[in-house]
Amino acid sequence: KIERYLEKDVLRAISEFAHRRSDLRLWRNTRGSVMLDGGGRLTYGVGPDGASDFIGYRILTITPEMVGQKIAQFVGVEAKAPHATPRENQIAFATVLQEEGALAVIATSAEQVAEALR
Repeated sequence: KIERYLEKDVLRAISEFAHRRSDLRLWRNTRGSVMLDGGGRLTYGVGPDGASDFIGYRILTITPEMVGQKIAQFVGVEAKAPHATPRENQIAFATVLQEEGALAVIATSAEQVAEALR
């Protein structure tokens, strides 16, 4: 039997992985909008279209001139099923994060997130 992993499986695996790490904080960034009574629209989630499925930070210790100080580096993780292709706006969001010094990962497994954190 061939198992087909869905994006929800990747999301769950990444969430479970993040909960086991003391140096990583990720929150699910569900984005969308709903129609309100009276005709208004409420948009929810953080960031523009294409923003990562998870947002958060990892704790880093900076060396040598800042020895011992800890900083939080922004982390964005876009979860994809192994057979899925990221949209252009998701790639663009990850690129901007990387250019600005954040860690951005488009991952099909928790193992890919772990590798990016090394």
